[in-house]
Amino acid sequence: MPKESFNNQSESMSTKKFYEELIKIDFSKEGPRLKIFDVDLDAESFIKLLSESEILTPIASSDGIISHVKESPEAGASDYSRSSRYFGLHTDGQYLTKVPEIVVLHCVDAGTSDIPTVFGDTKDIIDILRNTSQLEEAKEYEFLFRKKEGLEFVRPLLEKRYQNDELIMNIAVASPKCCLRPLPGSSKTQEDADKFYDLLGEIAEKNLKIIPHTWKKNSAIVFDNLRLIHGRGLLEHKNLGTHDIQRHLHRIWVSRNKSTNI
Repeated sequence: MPKESFNNQSESMSTKKFYEELIKIDFSKEGPRLKIFDVDLDAESFIKLLSESEILTPIASSDGIISHVKESPEAGASDYSRSSRYFGLHTDGQYLTKVPEIVVLHCVDAGTSDIPTVFGDTKDIIDILRNTSQLEEAKEYEFLFRKKEGLEFVRPLLEKRYQNDELIMNIAVASPKCCLRPLPGSSKTQEDADKFYDLLGEIAEKNLKIIPHTWKKNSAIVFDNLRLIHGRGLLEHKNLGTHDIQRHLHRIWVSRNKSTNI
């Protein structure tokens, strides 16, 4: 997956211009899985544009359409969106009926820690499983995600992207809130599922081409949430316990309407 660079603009683009660029992005087609912009985002105007859009559907999280990813003293240990500490590779919105297709992250304040947001392509994991004749076993499992309130949500480990036949993986790497379990009717055991989850973590650690992004004010990343997993920090940051109360990102989830084709 190629690393993209910032637009060589002297000024940040407007909210309206950014929206016009966003509606052109269709990750179900060939092309980069991640795009980077420089945006002077007006959150209220952006919500209005999304709510009136015939092309994009905004998807609310528990925080609303725009989430504020920043340090909060009231946050629990498992509430990573209200923290600035290390957060392993994952897919956003696993608890929803349909996982958001597109995630927008926009930097309000880069903070002081320089801990990057990192991205990896699950296609790399799928290709390794295919090349080592383990892809069929992967189809024997389902992925279980536990939300911070303790609720459990289940979906197949592998499924086809809803817009086309591309194989995608529902996964969070080495997460204490997640696990695999055998699909109903499978001959696999829970021990098999646990070993396979560990295997996926090893593959991700050794083989994923990690793209780190260090934030600056007004930078925005738009990425394919159905294929890319993302996290906060490299492995070397895992046990540092770094906290950065200034770091503040906007997070917006959207999906393209099926009937639109730009």
